[in-house]
Amino acid sequence: LLTFLLLPFIIFTSYIITKIINKVYEYSKVVRTKVNVFLAESIYGVRLIKIFNRQYEKQKECEKLNEEFWRSRLPIGFFTGILPAVMTILENLGISIVIWACVDKWFGIQIEVGVLYVFITYIKQIFEPINRIIENIETVQDSFVSIDKIYEILDHKEYLEDLEKGEKLEEIKGKIEFKNVWFAYEDENWVLKDVSFVIEPGQSIALVGKTGSGKTTITNLINRFYEIQKGEILIDGKNIKEINIHSLRQKIGTILQDPFIFAKSVRENIELNKKIEDEELEKAIEFASAEEFIHSLPKGLDEIAKEQGSSYSAGQKQLIAFARIFAHNPSIFILDEATANIDTNTEQLIQKSIDEISKNKTSIFIAHRLSTIVNVDKIIVLDHGTIIEQGNHTQLLKTGGYYSKLYQAYYTSLAAT
Repeated sequence: LLTFLLLPFIIFTSYIITKIINKVYEYSKVVRTKVNVFLAESIYGVRLIKIFNRQYEKQKECEKLNEEFWRSRLPIGFFTGILPAVMTILENLGISIVIWACVDKWFGIQIEVGVLYVFITYIKQIFEPINRIIENIETVQDSFVSIDKIYEILDHKEYLEDLEKGEKLEEIKGKIEFKNVWFAYEDENWVLKDVSFVIEPGQSIALVGKTGSGKTTITNLINRFYEIQKGEILIDGKNIKEINIHSLRQKIGTILQDPFIFAKSVRENIELNKKIEDEELEKAIEFASAEEFIHSLPKGLDEIAKEQGSSYSAGQKQLIAFARIFAHNPSIFILDEATANIDTNTEQLIQKSIDEISKNKTSIFIAHRLSTIVNVDKIIVLDHGTIIEQGNHTQLLKTGGYYSKLYQAYYTSLAAT
């Protein structure tokens, strides 16, 4: 019973030290993340670092981060070292109390050595699980901090995409309507301000504007990567918020300027876990004008790409991306600077394929190369998140507005080269 009097003190001491260790671990995790981000950026950006001769500066930055990480770990070492020592002291104190309590003067009786040994054994058994926990306190705290970070991400509303919720789309005509849409990535720094437009089924449109005008944001909202703050986005007259996300994205095919390539075979990069017959696959490759490139690979469609497609040029990655979108045959095409890294001849061939395959399908183009969008049905001109002009190429040239000036400047620069 005397030994059990130490338990409240043990629990209190462990609680205080554990709380301190937890705070220290949180800070250490933040610093570790900074180190990992720095290392990843340095590896992927090594060519840029060498081009600008910043190796020495990066080395200094690395040393500074390592020192910060080392200092963040010092308190952890101190507290994880002191806690077992405190427990050992308390354990020995408990044993000392038992020995002292067992002397003849305290109880007036003589306790045999065997009984005393049993008491000491019981004390050690009481402290043994506590010591085991203390020995693993560093791992436990590290795990708790990691779990907290994971739940912080999982609980964030942007990650709670219920793919099975909402109305499933079997077939869509491809009508897209923005009604007074306001959107901001954070707070009220509006990226889109009261944007309204209609894209009819099978219509091709181009989004034009300076960098940061909101072009890519519009395509992100059509894919429902984010939720808007005000207004409505309608697909075939249905509010996009009421549509099943999984079925929505099945109907949309998007190609980015820098498409992502998995460290898998070319076939797997095109199929993306969807079984596509060889005949359809070859047809998609032909449409993408990628047959010469793909069939020249040692293993053809079964050639394994290196991490992030580093074994292919930017243009070759875009050809794979085009083959991917043609193979999946979506109802809505979104091409965000998709031909930026492709040579002019290949671009013309792909453009013919796009024109053919996208007949009666809605197509959205984002391009700085204005020559690629002159034949679209409608051009929407954006500036600082608002629509300033709408119309086809001929109509906008006649108005003499922003697009007309942009077009003239574009061809003046081409003539100068």
